Amino acid sequence: GGVAISQAVVARAAEASARTEAEKAEQRAEELEVVSRFQAEMLSKVTPKQAGEVLTDGITAQVSDALLKIGLTESERVRRIDDFSTQWRQVNATDAARMLIDRTILQPAVQTIDKDFKNQPAVDATLREAVARRYRELGLYAAAIPLQQRALELRRQALGDDHPSTLQ
Repeated sequence: GGVAISQAVVARAAEASARTEAEKAEQRAEELEVVSRFQAEMLSKVTPKQAGEVLTDGITAQVSDALLKIGLTESERVRRIDDFSTQWRQVNATDAARMLIDRTILQPAVQTIDKDFKNQPAVDATLREAVARRYRELGLYAAAIPLQQRALELRRQALGDDHPSTLQ
């Protein structure tokens, strides 16, 4: 009798511990989703056009400062800035900003997801979908597709084909 009761108590304690761990994991996943949504919202406020304009203004100001430091006359500095501006207009600043956002924010985000969320498929899928959404918003559809495909695979494995998150 006493052994059976002890085993039952141990089994209930193990079950309660597993439930607690599952609840903690669920809470962490929910917190990560909130952070992910916040970051995606912040990223979506940055448009490539706006970033291109800021990039253009910043680089032009840096060129102007550099020319000032080397002691050019005002007229020579203005001429060189005009020359630089003419050359810079040959570059599509919006595309340059789009590339900058991709290389400095989105690609590192995908690398972090690959590294840090291997064992959390639901979080992994949610984060991949957020990055894929940003790629689509930037018009970088080819970069979005593999992220969406992987998110779908993960959701199918973890949740099944008919789960609302999988279908979404």
